[in-house]
Amino acid sequence: MMESKIDNMDNLRLNNVKKLLESCQGFVDLSGMNLSGLDLSDMDLGFALLESSDLSDAILRGTNLKYARLDKSNLCNADLYFSNLSGSSLQGCICIGTSFLGASLEDVNLDYSKCWSACFMDGYLMRSCFYRADMSESSFSYSNLSFTDFSEANLRSVRFINSNLEGATFEGANLEGANFRGANLQSVNFKGANLEGANFERANLEEANFEGANLEGANFRGANLQVAILSKANLYVKSSTGYIDSAKYVDEYRDDLYKDIEYD
Repeated sequence: MMESKIDNMDNLRLNNVKKLLESCQGFVDLSGMNLSGLDLSDMDLGFALLESSDLSDAILRGTNLKYARLDKSNLCNADLYFSNLSGSSLQGCICIGTSFLGASLEDVNLDYSKCWSACFMDGYLMRSCFYRADMSESSFSYSNLSFTDFSEANLRSVRFINSNLEGATFEGANLEGANFRGANLQSVNFKGANLEGANFERANLEEANFEGANLEGANFRGANLQVAILSKANLYVKSSTGYIDSAKYVDEYRDDLYKDIEYD
């Protein structure tokens, strides 16, 4: 009986949303609304106002959220599989356990958001912003993140396996234990970043900038470090063979690569 009442309430809320969509031209204002648990799959919510709304546990598979405003909304455990959020704003959102699998997130603003253990795999996130966002233990593997801004973000134990991050910036970010195995990191800015224990195995780091970064215990096996900037970086390794023996680098950076290394 209780479950039936909950289902009826959800249907009523869903019908109210559909009525709003039908009555509005251009965009709909759903700011502050409780949309938790609703199935909004394949709906057209382009340009919608969803600021401070509760979308926790909502299903938004294939939903059009292009240019929507979702600032400070609750998207915990929501399912946005293959949704379109291009150009949308999610500043200060809470996205714990949220799935953005295969979603389009080009030019999206996620500054100051909290996205612990979120899934962005197979996503399109070109030119998006994650300034000071907390993305701990999330996955961006197999995604296109070219020219994305992760400045001062918390990216502890985040996975970027086989992703394209060309031209991205991680200046001042915490990337402790991050996994970049097989990623394209050409011309990436890691200035002042904490990369302790990060995995760069077989990654392309051509022209990457590690100036002032902490690379203690990082794994560079098979990585391409050609023309990479490593001046003033902490390159402490724990054995004489280290993690960078099989990496490629040009002669002019050979001294920078080894000058600060301490051996047991």
